[in-house]
Amino acid sequence: MRSSKGCLAWLGLVWIGTAIGCSEAPPPDLVDRLRALEKPHIVLVVVDTLRADAVGAYGAPSNVTPELDRWSQRGVVFERVFAQSSWTKISMASVMTSLWPRSHGIRGARDGLSDGAVTLAEILHGAGYATYAVQTNGWLHQSFGFHPGFDRYVFPR
Repeated sequence: MRSSKGCLAWLGLVWIGTAIGCSEAPPPDLVDRLRALEKPHIVLVVVDTLRADAVGAYGAPSNVTPELDRWSQRGVVFERVFAQSSWTKISMASVMTSLWPRSHGIRGARDGLSDGAVTLAEILHGAGYATYAVQTNGWLHQSFGFHPGFDRYVFPR
């Protein structure tokens, strides 16, 4: 943790993840608690199939990923992360809902998030955050239910 704002964001995300992961629905006071925070900026960067050793913050030559390296100096770098699946669609459903794969509803190519799955974006939006997503992976298309809670969910061509 490299800054107090980054620390707040990290603690908030860990707390959100813990709270949501324990049950199908977040605790009723979660949004109120988030509203009481200073609203640190939260940027979640997810890159499919990028090895850690190809990023400067994790040991690659510093000129390989200069912008990510700058962000890592001002934010939080997670050094031990595990995927819930080898498939992007299932893993991202777990990242966005903090649910185990058996609970979020995605098991096959045609599946979308279950109706009871609450996304991180929905919780942050409810707490007054502006939420925006840019993604280019077809498995995360809004038809699979990844878009709730985002003010804008963009899939550039």
